[in-house]
Amino acid sequence: MDRYSKNPELAYLFAQFFVSPEPSTKIVEDPAGYFEPFRMCHFRSKVFEKEWGPEALRVSLDNYDYYAPQIKLPGRPRYVDILDKEMNAAIHGRKSLESALHTIATEWEKITEEIGRDKLIKLWNEVLDTCIGPKLKPYLKV
Repeated sequence: MDRYSKNPELAYLFAQFFVSPEPSTKIVEDPAGYFEPFRMCHFRSKVFEKEWGPEALRVSLDNYDYYAPQIKLPGRPRYVDILDKEMNAAIHGRKSLESALHTIATEWEKITEEIGRDKLIKLWNEVLDTCIGPKLKPYLKV
């Protein structure tokens, strides 16, 4: 929640309600809606199956095994910013790929040390336990 919000608790409670099973299922069922299924109850919805078709339901369920949400760990914007700048420099020939990767690794290490490696590993493992699809998990273990 935005720290400048006049009602951060209300905003949090709304977000919590919004993604709870009943309201989120209604949103997912709408073909003009914004969200793809992200809860198992969405996949069990007869309306979802009717609106999207059995094939879409099957494919969505198959893909769920590989699900990976946008990860929100401390320092994420900084990690992504360095990755973006350095890879763009390499892609556009302003830097060798080797040099860009070296800079990324060096800067990521600095961020990791600043935030705390143990803290990040603990948070990452929580993400793996709660948010990552089962077939993707083995590739992301720290």
